Amino acid sequence: MKALLLPLLATAPLAAENLCPPPPPCAFLPANRPCVKDICALDQSDAYIQLSLLYWLATERGLEYCIKNTQSQFNANMTFYKPTFEWQPAFRLVLGTYLPQDNWSLDLTYSFYLQHLYSAAKDAFTGEFGNGLLSVWTAPGAFTNSTNLYARWQRADTEWQLHANFFDLMLRNNLCNGRALSFQPACGLKMAILQQRYEVRYRFGNTVDTDGIAETLISSSINLKNRSFNLGPAAALGTHWSFNGHWSLNGSVGGAILASQFDVGRNEFDVSSTASTQIGTYRFNNNFWTWRPQVSILLGAEWSDCVCSPRKVIHYGLKASYEMQVWWKQNMMLRHIDAPIPQSHTLAPVQGDLTFQGLTVDLFFDF
Repeated sequence: MKALLLPLLATAPLAAENLCPPPPPCAFLPANRPCVKDICALDQSDAYIQLSLLYWLATERGLEYCIKNTQSQFNANMTFYKPTFEWQPAFRLVLGTYLPQDNWSLDLTYSFYLQHLYSAAKDAFTGEFGNGLLSVWTAPGAFTNSTNLYARWQRADTEWQLHANFFDLMLRNNLCNGRALSFQPACGLKMAILQQRYEVRYRFGNTVDTDGIAETLISSSINLKNRSFNLGPAAALGTHWSFNGHWSLNGSVGGAILASQFDVGRNEFDVSSTASTQIGTYRFNNNFWTWRPQVSILLGAEWSDCVCSPRKVIHYGLKASYEMQVWWKQNMMLRHIDAPIPQSHTLAPVQGDLTFQGLTVDLFFDF
């Protein structure tokens, strides 16, 4: 009998080492993953996916397209007009994987936003000298015998197109301070391709008398392009506070320093009439590299749950957040700043900031 028991007793410690302990409870501290996973109980080839629906408002400084004067030339009452920015739907996709140790993860994020706006202003002449719409984009010396100093228009139209593609490759780590609070520092690369087109049209101008020559202003059309390619290092810090089994608050702040290549251009087409029709055309293009900063903030609430099995924990949830991104000096469209001399054509970029803000709704799965 002893001969039979001795081999079994000798192998008992070895068998106990190969037995998996029961799976851990579904207590998830960071946004997508528990801080500690039992190596024996769970499969380590984990991945996560997140689909985000965005409802954002994009605004940019420096897109004012006309000034309305409702009184006389020397008793002006002026109002600036800029495009009417609108809320637009967009989307974001995140694909990530967990690295073998120390709660590191690597993910790739792609976001897309499209904006296409039309705006217009009009003001019929009342006979007062100087009333009407003033052009702010037409070259000072655009017309043959007159300048923009006394030019007035009855209608101004504008069209703004923005195509934004964002890419983020980020390495993240979950730092757990307890069962309720965790932090997630991250670093990586950010890339953005921002393409803008801005068209401004002025029509139905007044008649200006210069040195006895009457010139009727018919139209002025300005087409501007502003494309930028941005690439550089990025960093972020996220936080996650779980206050019961399903609900939590989360937030993040981030920033990047980007090497930016700009391709800007300006085409202008001006038509007026004296004894015959006068047509003027101006074309400008410029390419250059510079540095641009970018910052972002996010604050939201999350509901999540999980399904446990001996080999896998599937974590899923829904998160709603307010998100804001600021891209410094993305509006580099060329505007005239010179005196009304047709031959000078001194141009300067507007240097307006581009801002995105709005609602971000995330549906995520961690498996």
